[in-house]
Amino acid sequence: MGLNLSLSGFPLIGHDIGGFAGEKPSLELFVRWIQNGIFHPRFCVHSWRPNQNENDDDDDDDDNSENSLWMYPDSLPLIYDALNFRKRLQPYLYSLLHEAMITGHPIIRPTVYHFQSDIECRNQSFEFLLGPWLLVASVYEEHAINRTLYLPSDTKWYNFWTDEIYNGGQMITVPATLDMFPLFVREGALLPFEIDEHLEIRVYPFEENGTSEFNIYDDDGETMNYYNESEGKFDLQTIRLSCNQRQIHIETFVIVGKPKAIQWRFPTNEKRFYEINEG
Repeated sequence: MGLNLSLSGFPLIGHDIGGFAGEKPSLELFVRWIQNGIFHPRFCVHSWRPNQNENDDDDDDDDNSENSLWMYPDSLPLIYDALNFRKRLQPYLYSLLHEAMITGHPIIRPTVYHFQSDIECRNQSFEFLLGPWLLVASVYEEHAINRTLYLPSDTKWYNFWTDEIYNGGQMITVPATLDMFPLFVREGALLPFEIDEHLEIRVYPFEENGTSEFNIYDDDGETMNYYNESEGKFDLQTIRLSCNQRQIHIETFVIVGKPKAIQWRFPTNEKRFYEINEG
């Protein structure tokens, strides 16, 4: 449903984590639901019914509980890690929201959106892309310790957690214990992160030749000052990446405002010479 809504012009979508009605989810399902939800534009732990008195028979289906982040104390460290990851991902999410407003591109996308010639992507319904760069493989099987997924073809993919590089066009199986959520990054990605209130760009270079770019948007996040047509207060910059087998070249172009200074991060296994020209 979320992908269908995104493709139908409703980019700001997300599911009611934990379920809107019915029995409350198990600890494992709740954690997995949150790990999925942090990659949606709208993130909301929500349910219809508040806590009820045990003698209240107004709703026979009520299990006397509401969904809340702290309803399973043993899961709090896992939930904190997921929420902290979403907070770090905010510059990317915010830039995708701006892109959706300007271009109409959805924020979450089926893999076939970018890989239309890959017939296998037409059959994939349990993975999705967050923007152009991130492939999210949510875990949906109970007691799973591994996750098998398909990597779209005609590109390479980085394991976000290990920096290991995989060829596209294949099924792979990766660890997926409850404290992990499989996540892959498309080669060529320029992924903005917030680290201790600083802007960090994680660069995932092409293994061989390739070019890519990404626009990073920011504003004060509190007012409508960005909306003033004559003197809107926001920051917008373009990051461009160019790679060959010997070196990596990056350029930044400020379009509007005074963007934050950038800290750069490359995969641990990257050995090529790189040059960065910040405009």
